[in-house]
Parts: sequence; C-alpha cells; structure tokens
Amino acid sequence: MNQHHNRWIAATAAFFIVLMTLSPSGAQVTDEKKYANCMELARKDPEKAFYAATAWQNLGGDEPARHCAAVALFHIGHFAEAAKRFEMLAINSGLDATLRAEVMAQAGQAWLQAGMPDKAEGAFSDAIVIIPKDPSVWIDRSVVRAGVGDYDGAILDLSQALRLAPGRIDALTLRAAAYRQTGRLEAAAEDANLALEKEPGNPEALLERGAIRRTRGDTNGARQDWIEVLRITPNSPTGETARQNIEKMDIKIQ
Repeated sequence: MNQHHNRWIAATAAFFIVLMTLSPSGAQVTDEKKYANCMELARKDPEKAFYAATAWQNLGGDEPARHCAAVALFHIGHFAEAAKRFEMLAINSGLDATLRAEVMAQAGQAWLQAGMPDKAEGAFSDAIVIIPKDPSVWIDRSVVRAGVGDYDGAILDLSQALRLAPGRIDALTLRAAAYRQTGRLEAAAEDANLALEKEPGNPEALLERGAIRRTRGDTNGARQDWIEVLRITPNSPTGETARQNIEKMDIKIQ
C-alpha cells in the first residue's frame, strides 16, 4: 500500500473520531455515512465526489466535507489545488496535532505529484514540526530530497526515521539507495542486507541490493536478485524495473 493511500486512511479514521466527539448522536451517524460515502466516491468517481463534497460543505459539512473535496481533486489529478486545500485544512482547522500533521503530509504528497518538490518539502517539514516523533513524515521528506539529488539530506532524514523506528524496511531500503548514490557502497550493502534479514524476499530491498551489487561489479549477484524480484512480483512496477535492469545486461526476459 502506497504512502498517500495510507494518509487517506489515517485521516478518514481520525475524522470519524472527530465526528463522534463533536456531533450530536443523530447527526453523528448521518455525517459518518456522508463522509464514508464521499471518500468511497472520491476513489471511484472523483469528479462526482468533488461536487457532492462541495454541496455538503455549503450545507455545513466543514472539515470532513473539505477533506473529501481535496481528496477528490487529488484523484482527479488537480494536484496543486488539492495541495492548497490540504494545507488550508491543516492550518485553519481545530483538529488535533496528529491529524493536522497527517493532512499536511497529504499536502506534501499532492505537491510532489504536482511536480513541485520545494513545496512538498516545505509541507513535510511543517508536518515534522507538528509530530517530530512520527517516522513516516521523515521518510516522506527523504523521498523529496532524494528526488532532487539531495542524498545527504535524505540520509539524515532516513537515519532519524530509523532512530524512531529501528529496522523499518522501507527506511533501510531508501537509505541504501541514497548511500549508493553517494558512493558509500559498503553502508548501502549493510542497509540492504539488514532489510532482507528482517524481511527475506522484500522486492524493493532485493531490487536495491541488485543495484548495489551491479555498481560493485557483481553482475551475477545483481542478476540473481533481479530474477528473484521477477519471480516474486513479475507484474508490479518493481518487477518491471528488475526486468529492465536485466535487459540492460543483455538478457532478454520474455
């Protein structure tokens, strides 16, 4: 499950809690149903969900309606507008700190999808200020930093995430990639191997270890890792990357 989908789920659960706390019992059930239906519609028919959320907001739907509208815009592909709305909701709502940080992280994901890494990094930095002990927001920011070539910054963020959540597989794998990009191949291999010790057969960790092995000149080891990725998950983006890597070594995979 990808990061931004996790953010939608976390925010959905939190909004339900807010509704249960603030709404009278009769309105509570109605609003929960409206929000659940709106979020489901945002995935299936985001344009229809956006209009439904806007109408609900005009009738006093407040935070849940505003959040659903932003999620719908994200799924439509209007990432910059979705990001602005997430930020406004995070800044101006009366929700608790954890939820505000989650929504701000959603803004970061939307800015990233909009191709605006500076704004994405700013949003994730704001989320870190609100909840500095959440490893996920440090990982989110590391992805932005690595994407613009700031691998040292990414390593710092991932190291902090690992201090908060030792042994987290995605953080180890991403830090291995950042170490590889900076030429620190021994450290990269240590992280990739540790990730695979904790979760043997993890496709992303195998893909990265293959890249490290290839960089070190171990083409046989790289090939073994990438073939294993194809065996585990042949039709995924990770599998397709492994296939392309193998083909670059002049081995065609049908």
